[in-house]
Amino acid sequence: MENSSKNNDYLCVDSYLTDFLQTQLLKSSFEIGIIDLLVQETQISLQQLCDKLSIDREGAGLIIDLLEQNRILEKNELEISITTEFLEALKYRDLLEAKIEFANFMVPDLMNNFNAYIQDIDSFMQQSDIFDLFSYHRCYESTEENLEITRKWMKYTTVLTRYETGVFLKNHNISEYKTAMDIGGNSGEFMSQMCSFHSELRGTVVDLPVVCDIGQTHIAGRASSDRVQFHKADALQHELPTGFDLVTFKSILHDWPDEAVDTYISKAYDCLSPNGEVVIFERISSDGQTPVPVFGNLPVFIFMRFYRQADLYYHLLEKHGFSDIKTISINLEMPFVLISAKK
Repeated sequence: MENSSKNNDYLCVDSYLTDFLQTQLLKSSFEIGIIDLLVQETQISLQQLCDKLSIDREGAGLIIDLLEQNRILEKNELEISITTEFLEALKYRDLLEAKIEFANFMVPDLMNNFNAYIQDIDSFMQQSDIFDLFSYHRCYESTEENLEITRKWMKYTTVLTRYETGVFLKNHNISEYKTAMDIGGNSGEFMSQMCSFHSELRGTVVDLPVVCDIGQTHIAGRASSDRVQFHKADALQHELPTGFDLVTFKSILHDWPDEAVDTYISKAYDCLSPNGEVVIFERISSDGQTPVPVFGNLPVFIFMRFYRQADLYYHLLEKHGFSDIKTISINLEMPFVLISAKK
């Protein structure tokens, strides 16, 4: 198995989200306006900061001191500024804010139900807000409530995909494909980026109706949007379009039991043209000791019990007639695998 970690600079955000207090300090610095003010002003005195943001001097001094210890700000006797290091992380502000929002959303689940997470995962899923939020039962009918709730979790999955797609494109050559289908393609972020990267590629995103409605809005106006279409379907139940050069599964298969994964891979085979290729890009379980996640990665950690070893995907691909199976191990915030196979 080849190892790779190309194009993962965005992971620098995790060093600012290591624990609860550090994450709340950064959250407040965004919300109060400290970060935006220092981006605009570059350098500012403590008194000017207090005046512009209506913060009392004691409170401002406290948060500035803590932000300095967390390598977000630096100060001398007269002025405060953002560190060069944190300016690099600010390039991924959408990722920082999404991780903060969803890690905080998960805190009550872990505080109140962690014993159930260890002892009885079904019980945990029934009690937890995070699994209720990610429930697909709201994705069939585009009511105002269903759209609002589905947008919440799609916001998080989309921002992760925004940066993970760059890793995929660095590790897999898509230049020979003309047509591609992404099953469970979510907001279309993955397919849209592929089509932007490869100007001759045309893509189809398959997902549930509410997800497709949100996805169409998400990619509208992009240069590649006229080459990306959405196909509303339950891929496990419905017939899918055929004749594709490429079928992808990006961060979807871990959501489903083994028998459903078997069905998905069988469907991928049927949807491909002769010599077409299927690609699986997924988080997998760790080969060694389970790493303790930073606070900001709690939303991906909570699915730890559902991540598989790559061997299952490999064996199912063989079972359904795929050949030339290649596997690349990629270390991001946790282990990923990129598996490709030919029909």
